[in-house]
Amino acid sequence: KKIANPEYVDEEALYSYADFGFIGFDLWQVKGGTIFDNIIITDDKSEADAFAKKWKALSEVEAAKKKEEDEAKKAETPETKSEDK
Repeated sequence: KKIANPEYVDEEALYSYADFGFIGFDLWQVKGGTIFDNIIITDDKSEADAFAKKWKALSEVEAAKKKEEDEAKKAETPETKSEDK
């Protein structure tokens, strides 16, 4: 049952602020070592698109570098054969 509230005023801009001094994130990690970076908060679509384009290029470079490092580590580590056990 709804109870009338004569003092209620619908505020369309309730979450709209001219400026944010701080922002916080409450994150839960299932797997340790997770990194959160490259976060953007904007209401400008063109700014978000430019950021996404820049992030994608950086992400591809980072992924390639990680693959190189993983392959180098794998080449350094001798494989263990099941016969040796």
